[in-house]
Amino acid sequence: MILHPFPDAKAPPSKLIWTGSSVDAIIAVPNEAMSQRVPVGEQYSAFHQQLLELLHDPSFRQLNHEEKRTELISFSARQLGIDRSVALCVADAVALVNVQSDALLDRERLEFLSRHDDVSGLPNQEALRQHLTALESSPDADQAATVVWVDIDRFKAVTDALGSEQTNHLISTLSSRLQSVADRPQEMTARLSKDEFALVLIHPSGEVNEAVQRIDRLKQLLCRPIKLDNRRIVLTASLGVSLQNEQDIVLLLNEAEAAMLEAKSLGGNQAVYFTKALQDQREQRLLLESELVRAIEQRELVLHYQPIYNADGTLESAEALVRWNHPDRGLLAPAEFLPMATRAGIITDIDFYVVDQVCRDIAAMKAQGLNTQRIAINLSGQQLNDSDYPIQLHDLLTKHGISGSDIEIEVIEEATKGDTFAVATNLQRLAEMGIRLSIDDFGTGYSSLARLKYLPFHKLKIDRSFVSDLPNDNDVCSMVQAIMGLAGGLSLQLVSEGVETDEQREWLANRDCDYLQGFLMSKPVPLTEYTDLLANGGKPQEDQAPGQSA
Repeated sequence: MILHPFPDAKAPPSKLIWTGSSVDAIIAVPNEAMSQRVPVGEQYSAFHQQLLELLHDPSFRQLNHEEKRTELISFSARQLGIDRSVALCVADAVALVNVQSDALLDRERLEFLSRHDDVSGLPNQEALRQHLTALESSPDADQAATVVWVDIDRFKAVTDALGSEQTNHLISTLSSRLQSVADRPQEMTARLSKDEFALVLIHPSGEVNEAVQRIDRLKQLLCRPIKLDNRRIVLTASLGVSLQNEQDIVLLLNEAEAAMLEAKSLGGNQAVYFTKALQDQREQRLLLESELVRAIEQRELVLHYQPIYNADGTLESAEALVRWNHPDRGLLAPAEFLPMATRAGIITDIDFYVVDQVCRDIAAMKAQGLNTQRIAINLSGQQLNDSDYPIQLHDLLTKHGISGSDIEIEVIEEATKGDTFAVATNLQRLAEMGIRLSIDDFGTGYSSLARLKYLPFHKLKIDRSFVSDLPNDNDVCSMVQAIMGLAGGLSLQLVSEGVETDEQREWLANRDCDYLQGFLMSKPVPLTEYTDLLANGGKPQEDQAPGQSA
């Protein structure tokens, strides 16, 4: 006999079926027992019910293996009126079937876990793809599918502050809200990763407005606060949407992911619908990213140096600005590839490349007997939070035989918002190496003045977006004067970027701005031109046409 199958993994068997007229159909029995038959008919029905009751009995379930076997032998012989040798076979058959059924259940559990997320219980990405394939194999001309890829914004930052139990509750709540939207036949909600979900929505063909309305509802649900003990968690999401037209259903998932990535790059908390133009744009971006990786390897990135002058016109320092000498598109400005490098995760590679090249150039200029002044280098926020970076930079300076006093590090205002301890420690270690530190593009981001007070900065650079409206915009003039007062209060020297007219220079110089940088004095120039400038005593090139600073 065997037990078929266990519908509930936690309950004993609910059905017992004989597979033959004697137990030797399942297991070997002694020859002398072959002539004995297990009763069938009404006696079987009664035995079946009594056996199930015994297996359900809590006192029976508490017995160990041998005790259960002995009890089953006595029970079978007594109830069926058979010899104990045959009853032993019945008992062993019941035990065998239970073991086989447990193994079957384990396989079923494994199969379930292989296709479902263990926290939310939702289908995983593999199960989602199988579902889309099944929809593709049985198309319905009267209905269409829409796939929504959901990426929860700031998910790691939120869950890092929660315990595992609260995080699981958060995931469970999100899953329920998503499932409440995808609640029709053939629809599905899946969890793709820690912070990513996907929905398959089914709607009548041509009813695009219905799909859009449901996605709007989804956005509203995701923004509703989630209560966790005494906390109210408010989340936003980046949604990528792919509406089925004539493409294969299985392609919808990839298209939805591409649209989600675009929503993420635009700042999140919005829905982006996939279009052919978006795909072309994405493919072009991916091509450019691969070319940029090659450019780093082939040293196609070049540096230009923009001089920074004292208010009296003498050369103070220079800022190193990276350019990409693309073999087909020519010289590309930083705005054309640095944001892409940040998205692709290779911005730190470019940072290291620039620092290495600056060190090479300083060493070469020193070898020519030139006074190189100090060269400013832009540093990404990622490296500012990397505890190994000061050591790496020290090793690079030593390798090229230059000192920390030869360079200056510029970090944007936003970079100081990270881990306060890590940022302060790294900045202090850089300052101890003799490296000057500047806050770049001040006024365009956010920073705590209390925090800036305790960070070892030496300079503050006013962003060119303020300088461009000087001296004709009274509001801008007031803001710039406020920044000047702040710099003075924090004992920081002040640099104004983007100086392009004599009026701007005069206005800033009359208010004791320490340093000026912009096209009025000099545009960014290749190394050869910068060395010529140094050889000429650093005099400004008066004949350059004004334009936007780089």
